[in-house]
Amino acid sequence: MLDAFRATGDGWQTRMNDALRTYLKEHPIKPA
Repeated sequence: MLDAFRATGDGWQTRMNDALRTYLKEHPIKPA
């Protein structure tokens, strides 16, 4: 997965953070 984001060039970390934030909004972590 990291390689796919890195292959998109500069700013890949920002894009990955945005994707993770979106995922967590749609799939909240449930307490154990």
